Amino acid sequence: MFVGSVFSPFYAAALGKGEGAHPEDYCAVNVAVYGANERRWAFSEHRRAGVERREQRLEMGRSRARWEDGELVVEVDERAAAYWSRRRVRGTIRVAYRASPRVSFAIDPDGRHRWWPIAPVATASVQMDEPRLCFSGSAYLDSNFGVEPLADGFVRWDWSRAEGRDGQTTVLYDAVPRRGAAYERAMVFDADGSWRYADAALQTQPLGRGFWGVSRATRTDAGGRARVLRAFEDAPFYTRELIETTLDGHRVHAVHESIDLDRWRKPVVRAMLPFRIRRWLVE
Repeated sequence: MFVGSVFSPFYAAALGKGEGAHPEDYCAVNVAVYGANERRWAFSEHRRAGVERREQRLEMGRSRARWEDGELVVEVDERAAAYWSRRRVRGTIRVAYRASPRVSFAIDPDGRHRWWPIAPVATASVQMDEPRLCFSGSAYLDSNFGVEPLADGFVRWDWSRAEGRDGQTTVLYDAVPRRGAAYERAMVFDADGSWRYADAALQTQPLGRGFWGVSRATRTDAGGRARVLRAFEDAPFYTRELIETTLDGHRVHAVHESIDLDRWRKPVVRAMLPFRIRRWLVE
């Protein structure tokens, strides 16, 4: 939900000009709400004047995240991405979990990019005021970080997260680095923080292309099948969808995403992004 300068066209442009861009001038809040009858999407980018970062809290404009009694509490107050929109995305999300694996994984051969599954098995309660929405259920919390832009390290990747039996979470991470061999990992996480690899006997299955032509794929049990149930986001370089797939002998639902960094690098795609991002000096 809180993202850095990963997909900021403003940050990319500043780096390209050799201006010595400071990442904290390109911090963003990205919120997507998918209801039965309404969906809202917000992406607000803030400069340092609108950002406050402390050990136990992070604030960007009117949105903030903090640790409270062992829970991560996120208070969102954003406006929908289109500049002409007056609709807000406002509410509170509480994320609770028992334990964390407390380990990060290199997802490229050089170890320049890492993925940290902070709380792969969690629960969340969501109370949205705008749009009016209230629900609770399973949740997932992670972080990616690196020492170079994503597009410098990767051609593309597919990622998914599925809830399995006994509350376990299965994460598939299949990345194509620009240097070295492909990274393919399947990991099963338990609520107590333990985890194991589960790559054996999984096979790749295409999911077709998105509207903009982004290639999508996942891995399933040998002989299993996967299909897209609902598209959440379908952009020129990124897709997010709900899929049905077969893992560990069971039919499960998973949140799936595909990203194509070659497409992200195209000037025409970067030219589109400012129309989807609100950029603030101070919120």
